[in-house]
Amino acid sequence: MASSVLASRLSGAANGRPTEIILTSTRQVKEKLEAYLVTDVQNDLWTDEAGDIEMYAGQVTHERLSRPTCVDAIMIHSRGTDANPPCEACAAKPDRGPFLTCRQHTRAFRACCSNCKWRDEGVRCSLWQKWDSEDEGEEHDQALGRYMDALGVEWVESSGDDGEAQAIEVVEISSDEEGGGREGRGGDIRRVSR
Repeated sequence: MASSVLASRLSGAANGRPTEIILTSTRQVKEKLEAYLVTDVQNDLWTDEAGDIEMYAGQVTHERLSRPTCVDAIMIHSRGTDANPPCEACAAKPDRGPFLTCRQHTRAFRACCSNCKWRDEGVRCSLWQKWDSEDEGEEHDQALGRYMDALGVEWVESSGDDGEAQAIEVVEISSDEEGGGREGRGGDIRRVSR
């Protein structure tokens, strides 16, 4: 069994799988995790008090931490609260994600749960909330643009017949290294719909 790249301790088993507690409240883990923060939302949540999180063992790898959606999920789980009731996906299959419980942060990621966010399925989460105002939607679009720029992604905003933005199309994923980098990851980001 692989262990987490973040400081942890084995805690037992759940659903027949070993579990570990990620010590997100320790200075060592905070310093390591801080290096993976890339979005404004992640940086805003960073100042919230963090609690340790229990999850299935071996889930937190360098590869997964390089995916912002996994860092988002850790931020939700370590700084959020248990969803009551849990989202439909977590209720139907409690061991579907890396976290033992369904947790959400009501101020971020449209309140989707950490398990759905980890799998990059936040928009499918039954806890997902729509924007309350145009301002929030515009802030999201600006943050998404900064995020795409930070990834080195060339993108364009597509408009519908009514002139409203419908999607952001990724034109090209740039690479830092010859023959590797983001292009070598199989093109994780192809289309981001609103």
